[in-house]
Amino acid sequence: MAAPIFTWVEDWGCEIVSDVRNFEINYGDGYVETTGNGINTDLRTLPVIFSARSLAEAQAIYAFLRTQAGVVRFSWTPYGESVAALWTCKDYRRVSFDGSWRITGTFVERVA
Repeated sequence: MAAPIFTWVEDWGCEIVSDVRNFEINYGDGYVETTGNGINTDLRTLPVIFSARSLAEAQAIYAFLRTQAGVVRFSWTPYGESVAALWTCKDYRRVSFDGSWRITGTFVERVA
């Protein structure tokens, strides 16, 4: 089954955070051996903001995230990237802001 596609574009200025997982063994005398922890060692986290949205658009984004329930992976391409990745989002909020709506959340990269 193909992953659902998230089609909305986040606000400018969102940062992509890489969390590289490694094992380190310190042998003493300054010698450290480092190796990757598994085959997917660099999964990204992206705090996203979708601001100045209409009520209808905010409801659509919020409904999409609720449907995935933080479990179902969805396909999404962050702004400035050319290849889609799989993500989950279990942390999201919808707030009314100056007559428009803002959705915030944290997208966590997943592998197939």
